[in-house]
Amino acid sequence: MYHLAVERRFAAHHHLIHGAAGPEAVPHEHQYRLQVELAGAELDASGFLCDICLVAAALDALCGRLAGQDLNRLPPMAGLNPSLESLARICHQDLASRLDLAGLSSMSVRIWESDQAWAAYTAPP
Repeated sequence: MYHLAVERRFAAHHHLIHGAAGPEAVPHEHQYRLQVELAGAELDASGFLCDICLVAAALDALCGRLAGQDLNRLPPMAGLNPSLESLARICHQDLASRLDLAGLSSMSVRIWESDQAWAAYTAPP
């Protein structure tokens, strides 16, 4: 199985809802680290699992839309607690819509809000 990963960083803010109390319920900023990892059993005719430039461009576009935003106000977060888990799924869905995932067995999105805390969402293409 081959794996390819690309990472980017961006800053955004949010506040937790749905029963959250304390400092996480107050708007605050995180320096997020976002990684997309693709997996598959076969390489293409060029010896690539996926074109890394296309993956990087899709990740740059996503991070450009998230940077500096209040995550609570983003339409995909409407009615959701803007948790790391929810953000990982929303980022996965965005990237899956931008990338040709044919021939891959899975795509994972992992997002850190600190050096100690991350969440991931993995699904087949």
